[in-house]
Amino acid sequence: MRKRAWTRRLPALILVVAAIGPAGCFDLTGRPRELTGSGMDMFAPVSMRIHPLTRLLPVGGARPAATAASRAEQIEIHVEFKDQFGDVGKAVGVLELEVEDTQLNFLGGDHRVAAWQEDIRTPRENAKYWDAITRSYVFTHDPANPAALRPGSKFNVQVTMTFPNGTKLHDKATVTVRKGE
Repeated sequence: MRKRAWTRRLPALILVVAAIGPAGCFDLTGRPRELTGSGMDMFAPVSMRIHPLTRLLPVGGARPAATAASRAEQIEIHVEFKDQFGDVGKAVGVLELEVEDTQLNFLGGDHRVAAWQEDIRTPRENAKYWDAITRSYVFTHDPANPAALRPGSKFNVQVTMTFPNGTKLHDKATVTVRKGE
């Protein structure tokens, strides 16, 4: 009886998984990562990222080609927080969100497309922006200059989170407007 090819590679795969598995417990120097906090402090966010689902949305759904220029658009920013264990979780605080057109920034023009704040300190506001499927907060805003966000253009997104204790987290990303968005 002939063995399947994957069964011959199984011992090597198990060895690789066993060797890589504990890597999350160490920092870049090879020392075990020092965990901090006690009680609920252990699960406080220590990092934040602008999720790759951040995009430009047509208002009211898909746009027919004939009305594409006349339709308003919204910027949808997804923000994700992680605790010291690397697990995605919720956060409490005030976010400052800013969107800039990279081309206008390069040319020295007015590059700010949108800037606003969102307060997620209350349970109601926190739940309003939380998306359980992507496990991120979702914020939408009408850009001040929607013409700057044309297909193929790039825009910079910057988010700063200020927690009630004054601690801040910051992230920025460049997003390309895809055709059909």
